[in-house]
Amino acid sequence: MLAAVLLCSGWYFSSKVVIGESEPGSPILYQDHDYNLSSKAVNDSFPGSEELYIVAETSEKGGIKRPEVL
Repeated sequence: MLAAVLLCSGWYFSSKVVIGESEPGSPILYQDHDYNLSSKAVNDSFPGSEELYIVAETSEKGGIKRPEVL
C-alpha cells in the first residue's frame, strides 16, 4: 500500500517538472530585454521558429561529417 502511495505521489510531482526553457529568448537576460521581447514577437508571428539545438557524438574524431551520419 505504501509503495502505491509513493508511486502515485512520485508520478504526480514528476509531472510538474519543467524540462528545458518554457519562455522564448535567452534565460540569462531579463524578460523585458529587447532580445527576449523580439524573440517573443517573432515566435508569436511565426510559431515553431524557436531555435532547436541537437547535440551529437560519434566514436571517432570528425565522424559527424560523414554523409551517413548527417
